[in-house]
Amino acid sequence: MSMAHARWVGTMVTSVVASLALSACGGRSRGATYYYGNGGPSAYYGGSARPAPSATSEWEAEVSYEPPSPLSRWGFRVLVLPFDNENSTGITQRMAHVIDATRSFDVVTSGAVHMAVSGAVQESRVGDEAVEVEPARCVRTLQETRTRRVPYEVEDPAPTPSAQTREQNYQQLGEAIGNLVVAAAGGTPRSMGRRTHTEFREEEYTVPVEQPYRCQTVIRHVDATFRLHVQVMARTRPVRVVYQRDFSEHDEVRTTGRRGSDDSDQEPEPVDGEALLRSLQERALEAFARENLPQSASETLRFEACGDARCEATVGLVRAQNFDEAIRSLTELVEQDAQPRHHRAVAYMAAALYDLGLARTYSGQFATGIDAMGRAIAMSPGHDEWEARLARIREMQSAVGVVTPPTPAPRTGRPAPPGARRPAR
Repeated sequence: MSMAHARWVGTMVTSVVASLALSACGGRSRGATYYYGNGGPSAYYGGSARPAPSATSEWEAEVSYEPPSPLSRWGFRVLVLPFDNENSTGITQRMAHVIDATRSFDVVTSGAVHMAVSGAVQESRVGDEAVEVEPARCVRTLQETRTRRVPYEVEDPAPTPSAQTREQNYQQLGEAIGNLVVAAAGGTPRSMGRRTHTEFREEEYTVPVEQPYRCQTVIRHVDATFRLHVQVMARTRPVRVVYQRDFSEHDEVRTTGRRGSDDSDQEPEPVDGEALLRSLQERALEAFARENLPQSASETLRFEACGDARCEATVGLVRAQNFDEAIRSLTELVEQDAQPRHHRAVAYMAAALYDLGLARTYSGQFATGIDAMGRAIAMSPGHDEWEARLARIREMQSAVGVVTPPTPAPRTGRPAPPGARRPAR
């Protein structure tokens, strides 16, 4: 047997053994089964291998989500009961709007509910408008005249030739010869024998001077106070109050004017006490929302290559916030070969499980997501990044005492926007 023929037979034997191994662990010869050839592990797509993205950024997706909140553990269907003493504040309707604005809760008026929010307006007051006058210091600018000595040059008269000394005559002759040389070279001759001295003259000028004087500041102000009591009852057995707190807001609005100045008097603008009270009401509701309702967050997730195009497609689906399709595709993938035995198949299956866990967790399915990530780490240990991500998710889950029940039935009521999902509870 020739050497080429022997290598061909060895390759065929290796392929047959690999196929038998895959058949023994539940793999199929068509579709997305794992293929091992001379080029290493890859996904088999009708006989052709599809290369995975090489750049790290191609496996990353930024997601926006709402982490679980302290109220998430009790459910997501909320009934807002009328608040006591609300008068014309409309606090009940505004509370319902604040809760319904999140993607975690549905405000309902009938049917089974998980929580009921109620309370009372303890104080909603606008004080009397007051005007006060306080002494102030105004400044006017005046022009003040001042004098200064300004120097200037004065030319001395030239002496007569008879009164000049011999040295002066020689000096004058030298200057004349020098001027001839300068003129011949194209220069400008200087004046011969010119003498000057400095004298001073008085000059007037004006400068701006600030002069303070007394005037008055007029202050118009009004204050307002709003206190709100909120309580949340959960549908436990028996029904119990799981949250209650008072929110108190107080503030003042002021406008100012001026009297007694050189300019025309300016009275302070009117103050709007009712607008101030409405802003205090909004601040109280925002304080309740910050403490109890999910706040939007964003994070960059890195998915893993699993030797199948569906893992690569998951990145694009998650970027588009289409978690449902990503979870469906990855679930189908991991169910095809639930217990792989080949070490490379095990590594790829672990990567697919990890991707599935990420998609489930950040779509709100904490229990099944953590389970998938835990199985991935147990199947292929030694991935520090996987373990750090799982630890962070568990920390986020336990920080608010979230109980992770089975995945709830689809929500009813208003239609969800494309790609919307309910965060974890």
